[in-house]
Amino acid sequence: MKVRSGAKVYSLLKGHYVLVRAQTVRLSRYRSGLYVTADMAFNDRDYRVILEERGFDFEQLLALRETNRDAFYNEMRVEIHKPKAVWAGSSGYWVETDIDNVSPA
Repeated sequence: MKVRSGAKVYSLLKGHYVLVRAQTVRLSRYRSGLYVTADMAFNDRDYRVILEERGFDFEQLLALRETNRDAFYNEMRVEIHKPKAVWAGSSGYWVETDIDNVSPA
């Protein structure tokens, strides 16, 4: 698989960094993302902090709760963490990036 240049990557060895050149890697596994219902995102303090840091519009959630309660409590999903692609990096440390940064080689 190919990881595009400019991708934000994380490893225990180097921490967070940006790839300068595209890399071809052999993926080890995928980590699933985390999606919660709008109700959980609105009421859970930890999820709310994560979403506020990203600039999520809670007024939009309030409007949805007033207009379509069923969607708010059951159907609408809010992304907390994106899925990740994981591969073995240098010195045996695992490296991961968002799934959006990976494409077939």
